Amino acid sequence: MENMAANMDEMTVADCKKLDQLLGVEEERISRVQAVKERISSSQADLLEVKTDGMSSKFTGLKKLQEEKKKELQDKISVDNFLNDSDEVIQWINERLEQCNVKPTELGNLQAEIQDHQTFETEIGASQERVQAVVGEGNRLLQEERCGSRDEPVMSKVNEIGDKWDELAMQTERKLCVLRTSGLCTSSTVSVKTWRCG
Repeated sequence: MENMAANMDEMTVADCKKLDQLLGVEEERISRVQAVKERISSSQADLLEVKTDGMSSKFTGLKKLQEEKKKELQDKISVDNFLNDSDEVIQWINERLEQCNVKPTELGNLQAEIQDHQTFETEIGASQERVQAVVGEGNRLLQEERCGSRDEPVMSKVNEIGDKWDELAMQTERKLCVLRTSGLCTSSTVSVKTWRCG
């Protein structure tokens, strides 16, 4: 059992499962020893009680330590998952920001570009729930103090996503205004050309 305590700092998920099994076996062993203790004479029982109390004490300490390490591992996995998800969201937002910076190409294709932009806006709207879920997970990890020593990177990612999302909303609106303004110019240019030719 002493070896288990020494190795608890380097636990993985598989290690936690194995340790759960080992602790279950140890718990059964303690129960059997206590059952034997009840059937033997009082002088032998006293000696056995000292031994079982020591085993129970070590077992309880190991079980508590294992539960703490398991929680730390679960928290680490949750933070790692959040950081991975936040990187994906930030990359997705950056790609959409690049799309917002594309200028209208030809006046003849303006209607198609406006329709493309409306599709783009629909995609942004559909993704808003996922973005909010990732930010919510980061905030939850921070509020529940589950980040350990990684509070700063989690807070940084939450803030970065919020800032980039706001920028994306602004850029999307700006591009729509540019497209609509170009559409008005095109319409008035066509009207002037038609008037002059007529």
